[in-house]
Amino acid sequence: MADHFIAIGDSLFAKYSYSSPDTILEYGKKALQQSESIGYLSGIEKSLALLGKIYLNKSEYDSASRIFKKAIQLIEDGNNFDTPYLFYKGMGKVYINIDRYDSSIRMYAKATELVDESDTICIFPRIKNNIATCYKRLGVLPRAIEIYHESLKNARLCGDSLMISICLTNIGIVYRNLQEWESAINCYDEALLISERIQDTIGVALIYINLGSLYSDQKEALKSLYHSTLAKQTMENGGLMNRNYSALLNNIGLEYQKIGSMDSSQIYFENSLHHSTGIGDSSGIADALINLGYLAIKNGDMPEAEELISKGIDVANRTKVIDFEIQGYKAMLDYFKLQGDFEGALSAQKKYYELYFKVYNQNQKKEAELTAMRYNHEQAVLQNAHLQQNILILEESHRSRQFFWILILTLFLSVILLLIIFYQVKKRKADLSSQRRSLLYAQLMKSKKKLLSETTKLSYKIGVNKEVIDFLNSNLSNFLPENRLLITRMITKLNESNEERWEEFDSAFVEVHESFFKNLKQNHPSLTSDNLRFCALLKAGYTNMEISKIRNVQDTSTQKYINRLKNIMRLGTQTDLRGYLDSL
Repeated sequence: MADHFIAIGDSLFAKYSYSSPDTILEYGKKALQQSESIGYLSGIEKSLALLGKIYLNKSEYDSASRIFKKAIQLIEDGNNFDTPYLFYKGMGKVYINIDRYDSSIRMYAKATELVDESDTICIFPRIKNNIATCYKRLGVLPRAIEIYHESLKNARLCGDSLMISICLTNIGIVYRNLQEWESAINCYDEALLISERIQDTIGVALIYINLGSLYSDQKEALKSLYHSTLAKQTMENGGLMNRNYSALLNNIGLEYQKIGSMDSSQIYFENSLHHSTGIGDSSGIADALINLGYLAIKNGDMPEAEELISKGIDVANRTKVIDFEIQGYKAMLDYFKLQGDFEGALSAQKKYYELYFKVYNQNQKKEAELTAMRYNHEQAVLQNAHLQQNILILEESHRSRQFFWILILTLFLSVILLLIIFYQVKKRKADLSSQRRSLLYAQLMKSKKKLLSETTKLSYKIGVNKEVIDFLNSNLSNFLPENRLLITRMITKLNESNEERWEEFDSAFVEVHESFFKNLKQNHPSLTSDNLRFCALLKAGYTNMEISKIRNVQDTSTQKYINRLKNIMRLGTQTDLRGYLDSL
């Protein structure tokens, strides 16, 4: 009967995507109960192995740990299991997931001792790969890359193409952490060829994700977006709508933020939140909420920012996703700083570093020590700001108490001073008039400087959007047919955004040069709106190179455009167009 339950559980596990994990657990528990009641050792071993796998897949690490420790105790008590290494390997995986990397390495080392190398040599690449991952997370990168290469060597001996691809991808990740970009790309390229050949959709998607992260590290947002989009298409085509898909949507949203496309960024964060909620992915929900909170801060919507970040922290806390809880408190720290709430900032900072030390004190002591120094410095800065704020409040209170007596004294002195003012009024009027003129002139200069700064920002955003539009247009044929409509709509939206920003540019420019467009149109009525904007850029003092960057064209094209304008305006070839525009 025990073997019957085990067989059903194994069958259901093989068809995991069509089965309820709780159903598999039910058969596993029945098999264990039957096996223990009759002292059936093989049944106990198989039942514990099945239960451990399911708890791991469900991310129920406490339950998985209990099962694996029970099996390990039976082994150490002298019971002869057929595959004892599986339980040490499973315990190693539990320790990885709860960030106890030293303990994980010990478990995997024990598993290696128990593997029969002559019969199961292909087990070694996976075990060594996991050991290397522990060293990577501990920050011991040279040791990690050494063991990854050992794993790769074993995988090649076995002819295990899937494991070869996994090892190459992991080696690429370490090279990326070491900022050895070319070596990382070479590893990813080789892994991609293998994964495509064996039709490993998960591997292909993972490699595109890592390439996107690599280009993000190099601050090449467009390349990062391109590879992340390929990863998204691969996952959608392969039906891999899992937690990695949620994380990918968040990453794409962050890349759109970098190129200034806030609307697209928000769409991807909201899609990630919707997808994560649908599959019950707590990490994805927390990540999306916090990212949306940061976006609200940038948009100046502080009430919404506080609500979103607080929700993200709450989800991360309830589901014990400590990385995103740390990220949430970092966002809340930034929020309180912008609000000038230094008491709130100190509270958020304290919680942020408490969680940070909880993660890093175990595994990365040097990083924790540096962070402690940074914490002390930031705390001093915040406390000083808080102190200054309290001093200002006390001074204001003190001024209020003295106001009454100051008012009486002022009235008394005013009577005396009135006589002096009467005889000096003409001189003071002249002085005051002069001061006002100086002040008005200074304010005008400050206003012009501010407005020109704003037009510079708007012009930069226009240039960035046009670069993205040209990139998408030139690569439209590379996207799948079903995605081209989405890309075309994105291009249309970016064009509309560009037109809105040009209108903002026109409005800001007119505030500085009120009559420029009016005079220019009067003298040259045949000029188009594009001609007028080009003239405005020249009037604002942009160089040919800067104008080329804004319009996303070659420098030679800008000079040719200037020559055409001179012909349209019927100016002589010797006339300096910039000088002529400055005179208007």
